[in-house]
Amino acid sequence: MDVTKDYVTTIEVKSPYARFTPRELYLKFLYEYFRDELNLPDEVEDMYLPAGFKKLKYQEEAVLNARKVLEEYGGAFLSDVVGLGKTYMSALLAQHLNEPSLVIAPPHLLDEHNPGSWPNVFRDFGVRGFLCESLGKLASLLDRDLRKFTTVFIDESHRFRTEETQSYEMLAQICRGKRVVLVSATPLNNTPQDILSQTSCSSPPKTAPSPTSATSKPSSARSAAGSRGSTASATATNTSRSFAKMPARPARRFSSSS
Repeated sequence: MDVTKDYVTTIEVKSPYARFTPRELYLKFLYEYFRDELNLPDEVEDMYLPAGFKKLKYQEEAVLNARKVLEEYGGAFLSDVVGLGKTYMSALLAQHLNEPSLVIAPPHLLDEHNPGSWPNVFRDFGVRGFLCESLGKLASLLDRDLRKFTTVFIDESHRFRTEETQSYEMLAQICRGKRVVLVSATPLNNTPQDILSQTSCSSPPKTAPSPTSATSKPSSARSAAGSRGSTASATATNTSRSFAKMPARPARRFSSSS
């Protein structure tokens, strides 16, 4: 492609961006893209933490970003590695949403005698109106009225990476029309199909509107937020199935202060 000298002169001399170096333009792009996350809103101050827990900026940013992703895509991955406090971040997210939440997790993570179990952590963080159920009791959930629950937290979501199972079909029915938070340290085990299967389990019927259509802002076809540098990103062919993985930050676990 031939570019005229006048065109080059306009870009290099007359353009309002001519005085900036490529590096400065790149930094400007990064600032504009992440502006909302760099300038944390006042609501951060409203986060409730139990006595003895430190307020960590990395965790605050992760929770706010997860909520933003939920509002835009209808679901999100919490996929930090083991030991970084995904349950604590989930509790803070549920606290922020302030709506009835359903938690589906392995039995040992629902044990009332375990201080780090989902029920205990949710109570410690002041989450109200939640229900916890074992991964092995999905059938019993289908017999209950779950309409009041607007968000479903699925711990060890990688267990549902195969769609050709009865448990997957039951989970899909439970999650239909709801926002879903997929919690797993290993969302991608074999192929990208693992990610698609997990995100697809929450897809609402084609005749139903997206559960976040009222609050979602028009967006360009930004694939998953995981493309910012996460271990795995989820993409889909339509917005009702689009999920976004939270960026991989050097987040530390909520820990008891000394």
